[in-house]
Amino acid sequence: MTKLDEAGRREAIHRWLERLGRASVSDLATQFGVSSVTIRKDLSELELRGLLTRVHGGATRTSLKDEGSFPFRLQDQAEQKRDIARRAARLVHSGDRIALDSSTTAHHLAHELLELRDLFVLTYSIPTATLFLDSSSAFVFLLGGPMRRSSRACAVTPMSSCFGGQVDLFFFSARGASPAEGFSEVSSAEAEAKRTLALASRRNFALLDSSKFTADAYHPWLPTSRVTGLITDRGLSPALAEAWRAAGLSVDTGGPVRGGGVPP
Repeated sequence: MTKLDEAGRREAIHRWLERLGRASVSDLATQFGVSSVTIRKDLSELELRGLLTRVHGGATRTSLKDEGSFPFRLQDQAEQKRDIARRAARLVHSGDRIALDSSTTAHHLAHELLELRDLFVLTYSIPTATLFLDSSSAFVFLLGGPMRRSSRACAVTPMSSCFGGQVDLFFFSARGASPAEGFSEVSSAEAEAKRTLALASRRNFALLDSSKFTADAYHPWLPTSRVTGLITDRGLSPALAEAWRAAGLSVDTGGPVRGGGVPP
């Protein structure tokens, strides 16, 4: 594989453990083309950040406390996210008042909306707000609060009078998603930010690549009953798609529509 710099390698190690649960120092050294000494230093640093637990000869996944860096997440499942964004963009029209979370899927959606006129955008994501400011004529409102370094987003304070407190559409992703339990996050600040926007929106749409449906998170923030539709990819199993429909959501996997697609 292409040799990563230190920050990129540590992000990749974190993702490796998140997916597999456990890895040895020797396996990681081979995978990333560095020495065992370097890997041990990486594991020590990641353990200090609370992102893994050191064990004899390697490390194991631990309770997640961080979303992962924005640049790294932007490349993860990028093709699926771009396709989801293109389909979500069909719901948005010039003059709409929309809210976007700090997810990279919502950022991909932002790229699809730059040509719309008189668009009002409310977000707490610095990269997404900057994209609209630099590349569109949208009116951009940024919710303020303490900055979270990894996600490049604000921890949102109570919502002000933006849009008169009403949003037409809120697009979000989530770290965990279940038809029965709803949507959840690994960060309490992120969960609160999403909840703030969801409660202010007339329609809420989940933009989730299929890898999200097996992920764990600790901070529930929105029940399924508050969500209008789910836009995902063909990796979602038919059985799980039906479970989401049974919970009352329209489901768009990018394939033939069954039981009604995402409403226009």
